[in-house]
Amino acid sequence: MPDERDIEGGIEGWTEYRRLILAELERLSNQVTRVETKLDDFRTDELHKLRQEFSDRLQVVNKECGEKIQAVKDDVIALKVKAGVAGFFAGLGGSTLVGVILYFLTKH
Repeated sequence: MPDERDIEGGIEGWTEYRRLILAELERLSNQVTRVETKLDDFRTDELHKLRQEFSDRLQVVNKECGEKIQAVKDDVIALKVKAGVAGFFAGLGGSTLVGVILYFLTKH
């Protein structure tokens, strides 16, 4: 059986094998780093796209809500005017009717 010095010294090829293993580990480490970098870039790009899509959609929704709110405000203004006019004529008609009734009651 060979002694430890012989194995570590390379008699059985351990030194060369160790060098190959370390080179392969470094190569794999570099590949993992490149994959991680690409993944980070992909995530950043996708996040930017999603953020932009969300912003665009939010602007559309805000515009639609603003238009609907303005339509409701316009309807409220129109109803206030109609109510005022109706109230004016109701008050005018009511007082005229009371005046006519009183006129006929006091004359006859």
